[in-house]
Amino acid sequence: MPDGLNRQRSGDLTGAEAIYDAILQATPNDAMVRTLLGLVFCETSRFETGIQAIRDAITLADLAFSHFSLGQALAGRGRSAEAATAFRRSIELQPDILAGHIALGHALAAEADYAGAASAYSQAVRLDPNHPEPYVCAGTLLHRLGRPQDALAHLKRATELGAQRPDTWAALGAAYVALQQHDDAAAAFRRQIELAPDSAAAHLNLGDAFQSQRNHSAARLSYQRAIALSPRSADAHCHLSNTLYGLGLFEEAASSAEAALALAPDYADARSNLGNALLALQRYDAAEAAYRDAIRLQPGVAAFHSNLGTVLTAQRRVAEALEAQRRALTIDPGFVDARYNHAITLLLDGQLALGWQYYEARWELPGNPPRGFSQPLWTGEALCGRTILLHAEQGLGDMLHMARYVPLVAARGGRVVLEVHDPLVRLLQRMPGVQQVLPLGAPLPPFDMHCPLFSLPRLFDTIPAEPYIVAAPGRDRLRSGFRVGLVWGGGDRIGSRVNRDRSIALAKLAPLARVPGIGLYGLQKDAGLDSSEDPGIIDLMSGVVDFADTAAIIEQLDMIISVDTSTAHLAAAMGKPVWLLSRYSGCWRWLVAGMDSAWYPTMRIYRQERPGDWDTVIRQIASDLAKVVADTKPH
Repeated sequence: MPDGLNRQRSGDLTGAEAIYDAILQATPNDAMVRTLLGLVFCETSRFETGIQAIRDAITLADLAFSHFSLGQALAGRGRSAEAATAFRRSIELQPDILAGHIALGHALAAEADYAGAASAYSQAVRLDPNHPEPYVCAGTLLHRLGRPQDALAHLKRATELGAQRPDTWAALGAAYVALQQHDDAAAAFRRQIELAPDSAAAHLNLGDAFQSQRNHSAARLSYQRAIALSPRSADAHCHLSNTLYGLGLFEEAASSAEAALALAPDYADARSNLGNALLALQRYDAAEAAYRDAIRLQPGVAAFHSNLGTVLTAQRRVAEALEAQRRALTIDPGFVDARYNHAITLLLDGQLALGWQYYEARWELPGNPPRGFSQPLWTGEALCGRTILLHAEQGLGDMLHMARYVPLVAARGGRVVLEVHDPLVRLLQRMPGVQQVLPLGAPLPPFDMHCPLFSLPRLFDTIPAEPYIVAAPGRDRLRSGFRVGLVWGGGDRIGSRVNRDRSIALAKLAPLARVPGIGLYGLQKDAGLDSSEDPGIIDLMSGVVDFADTAAIIEQLDMIISVDTSTAHLAAAMGKPVWLLSRYSGCWRWLVAGMDSAWYPTMRIYRQERPGDWDTVIRQIASDLAKVVADTKPH
């Protein structure tokens, strides 16, 4: 028999089979040899013959080895319940064999008997606490059971004991991901790659870790490496599309999602990723179709319904958008993206009270944690002389928009300390009711309670619409005529989808320069105007340091024509006439339709009627501007 075993172990199965047959001709009741022959049959794909041979051996002698071999053969055929029975009998006969308990755990896990599997692995640990394999098995199972902290402890112990298989490090990395310890996850996946450099799965795992860190550039390289190793990996193409979206490369993101779908047409996540990219490209009909396909494939995924709501919102189909978001929240009431998107759509629909309640979900969004002050959050009660810190969030225009509520807070009888972005400090020092204005990042004085500025509308059942920002007196050096200030680009979020959609190429403003009797003045910071390229715009922003300087310039102008950015908020808050150019998808502040704004009585809203079509908007503004200028001329 040793010769037969040697041949079997070396892969000479034909030779091993001949030796076992010869032995059984001489001693047909040799249960061990019959078991070994059964294993040879299984290894040569004669599974049923092999299983029967091992069963025959068991009728001859009740050997632990035979039951264990039977369990292996049955497990290999997916008959895990029968395999578990065989492994249990093997353990009864020889309880101190580590492999038996591990194999039983595998069989029970395959039958979804996770408690039994965990018990089997625990017994294996007790038998040999210095063997890494039981820790690997237990850790992997615990991760599947949603117990990442316990999984992590087992898997770390396995590596300490010498478990250096790639799958061990993959499981360890997955546990770190579940615990949001992304640096440790990336380190584990790097170790996986060291052990298996040509494993596409390892590079995919590392890319996912980078993506969780929002390190899109590194994630992109990892996914591209995974695709190079496994070009037909739909997962790698799908995940690459997600990170390309994060990089603002929307056309490439759509192409990668389509590559994933070419390999796996029913891949719901890839359909959703395609929808995201198409939404960013303002191809709303196609994005909607992609989201609906994702929902058809996996109707129980809240994110797909929430995404559908987003594209319906962009198309101004508010009722349908709200219904899609309600479906998402029915599936997962705690889904923060759905709650936040629902808030935006409610605000867009004018349902302000409910919208502001849902808007508090913003503090649960990734990358937007609350400040974590020990002082309590103000809930609108009388301040009775206490000091309240009102602190900044979001962008410059957002803070100018919400500054209208600061005097109302002061009227509650407290001392107001206002923390805002540095370019707003000097401007808002002139606001009534404010005792102190500090730039973001400056040391804070003692205070009794706090409130972020965008939580104030929820506490006041009103929209203060009177002008609330006053410019410091300045010297008027502008030429006579009807003075129009222009802003054609978004703020500092260069490369973002919203910034791209709301910005206008300078050359498109040429029709305004042809309106008789006006002077055009640029209020675009760092525009770098070239008189050979711009349509006769005089740059006023040279030497401007902050918004106090900008306000002083605006005070000298008759009108501001601006895309949806901070300068529009500033001018409207000063009570200046503002004509706002609103992108097709719009902003919740301006509702779905109409030219008026409840926030700013002096604002007129000009909306795109087709995505990306600024030409029609500019022509209408030029026509209306000509009438205004004509009406202001003395007769």
